[in-house]
Amino acid sequence: MSISPLTTGGESAQWAVTVAEFRPSTEPWIARQTVTTRTVDGVTLISEITLA
Repeated sequence: MSISPLTTGGESAQWAVTVAEFRPSTEPWIARQTVTTRTVDGVTLISEITLA
């Protein structure tokens, strides 16, 4: 898995996330996503996940 910042500003941020699953005798499964987080009252939560 890798996570890289895309944008930050105010109470929200976007992250480029790549998740890879490796199983014996199969091709790797790789998902690329954009994750948006929001911070409210000092708590950061995921507000949206989309395909990249």
